[in-house]
Amino acid sequence: MNNRGLLRRSVAAMAAVLAVTAGLLTPAGPALATEATQAGAIANESTAEPAIELEPEHGRGNTVTITMTNGIGLTARLNITIDGKDSVWTAPAPATTAKYTIVASYGATVTGIVRLQAVALKSGTEVAWGGNWTVWGQPAPPPAPPAAPVAQTIYVSDNWDSGSAAKTLIFSGWDTGRSGSTIALQRKDAGGWKTVWTSPQLASTQPEARFTAYTFKSEGSASFRALLINAGKTLATSSPLTLSYRRQPTYVVALPGGSLGKPFSTANGRVAARTQWSQAYALNYDLTNRSGHLQEYRGGKWVNLQTLTFTKANKYTAVAKTPLTVGTVTRKYRVTVDTTARQKSWTSPTSTIEHVDPARYTGYKKASYDYMKRYCPNQVITLIPGTWSYAWSPSRQIQIATGLPDQTSLKFVSLHECAHILSYKVYADNYSQLANRMNAIYGTRTAPGVEQLADCMASAMGGDLRRSGYRTTNCTGARADAARKILAGKKP
Repeated sequence: MNNRGLLRRSVAAMAAVLAVTAGLLTPAGPALATEATQAGAIANESTAEPAIELEPEHGRGNTVTITMTNGIGLTARLNITIDGKDSVWTAPAPATTAKYTIVASYGATVTGIVRLQAVALKSGTEVAWGGNWTVWGQPAPPPAPPAAPVAQTIYVSDNWDSGSAAKTLIFSGWDTGRSGSTIALQRKDAGGWKTVWTSPQLASTQPEARFTAYTFKSEGSASFRALLINAGKTLATSSPLTLSYRRQPTYVVALPGGSLGKPFSTANGRVAARTQWSQAYALNYDLTNRSGHLQEYRGGKWVNLQTLTFTKANKYTAVAKTPLTVGTVTRKYRVTVDTTARQKSWTSPTSTIEHVDPARYTGYKKASYDYMKRYCPNQVITLIPGTWSYAWSPSRQIQIATGLPDQTSLKFVSLHECAHILSYKVYADNYSQLANRMNAIYGTRTAPGVEQLADCMASAMGGDLRRSGYRTTNCTGARADAARKILAGKKP
């Protein structure tokens, strides 16, 4: 194998080197040589002892690099022995610099052992020798045949956004660097193909071209093909492509995080009386400004409650709000978008919303609400079995456990869950931001920072901290400051 690690080198005996005393300047031409001699110019040769070495190349290639120092005027030669047969390679010209390198070829034609030695010559006489090298020679691979010319080709494809006003047709073509070609797009009409678009001329450095060529102005079907043309001659014709354009139907998405257009899905089915739940709706795949409505099912029919306007200026979004109610009632809502000359109407799924009046709470639920209503007025509360209570975002609703042992515990837990609701409001339901900030202030050794915050807020609201389920005991310093700021509606 031809690599340095497996090369075997032996040192040849070095012959005495003849001292160089004089010589002629290498002539640039006959006339100049004569002038140089007449001027008595000294020879452009080295007076130091010359040396020559070679370095075999790794891998295939059958070449070595010969390096000669102090050899100005000397000629490099490579002695070659392959399978017992001797040959030489001689540099085409003498060295002209003190350090001179040249690549020599030993031209192995079969795989086998090759012995090499570099020699420096002065007027055909050997004056310096390099060491002997033994390498494993391999024939160089034959040159690859020239690549076959690429045939001129062209094809048509469609690329479109179903929400746009028109479907866009694109095409690509290859002209193998031929300058001056153009691409023509044709549509099939009754009786034949009609050119509907022609590209600019392709440059010789532009073997591939990609163009937007045609748009559907309205829904429908058509067949297309493309021609690659040069000097009036058609070089290639694409296969026909039949396309049908049908717009994606309009639909509305409730934002943020709502289901596909279902009204007030983030309210989790309950809204406090005397309050309104707001939710934005984004109109998708629209072409023009549109109007719509929030509707309530009343008396066996749908009644418009609010007009929604979707415009390009507001990014086709509108905000719907539940109506103000008194008492506890259950109502059904939906969102509609009106039809236009080019667009069909759209109707959302129906939502059932229970409007809950906290003033009507009784029993255990009323007791819990009375503890928190100063800080969390109009709070939606539901009861669940067990001893664990919860506050949810983004619905901002509270579930109170019915298995708490006494009123002191109920008070503290009610205030603790109310504290969560207040913190959700301050951080606009960005729970990650809230959690990261509270972990930085309260730490996480005994409980997550948001739970320690709620405990300290509950204590500041009058709850007995000893009833904490998270063993929070320290509500002083920065911890107390954070609790007070959240209670005041500010971020700590």
